[in-house]
Amino acid sequence: MSTIERTPKMSRKSNKSIEDFVVDLNKTIPHRAAQALDWAAKNLPGRPVSYQLLTKIVLALPRLPKEESKEVIALASRTSRIRDVLMDEHKRGLVSHPGHGIRATMDTEDLARTQYEKNAKRVVSSVTSLDRTRSLINPAEIHDQALRSRVNSIGKAARILVSNDVLDKLRLPESFKDDVEDK
Repeated sequence: MSTIERTPKMSRKSNKSIEDFVVDLNKTIPHRAAQALDWAAKNLPGRPVSYQLLTKIVLALPRLPKEESKEVIALASRTSRIRDVLMDEHKRGLVSHPGHGIRATMDTEDLARTQYEKNAKRVVSSVTSLDRTRSLINPAEIHDQALRSRVNSIGKAARILVSNDVLDKLRLPESFKDDVEDK
């Protein structure tokens, strides 16, 4: 289990708590969660919120639900939607801290260091996989003309994407690897 890196903006001395957030029950659950995480990013920067606590807040429950409760599991399954709302409405990313919870990014630098770099790493992985699959396909053996054309078109794009010039720009520099891979 990774430890949470304390950033200069994080402080344990704050008397605020995520439970100070006032939920708007007229919003959808992903919108409530995104609003709570946005509030936490402003008032408790860098602190992850457990799914249990986030569930208690967004559903306005009287007490903390069990980790394995259907409500907590349902909220955790909506993480992608919560991320979309955070990005679209609050201009923030979502960072997962396994074993601790999730948080909204604090600022542009935090977003670039966490989500943007992770996305670039995924692109490198996807492009490499695409090229590996392309190398197994012989277009001359494909009888469906439309499919053969599509394979050739993807192949041309894949050759550009796997060029060292492109991949080297997307690969994470050694100096950033520890920061991003721990998050």
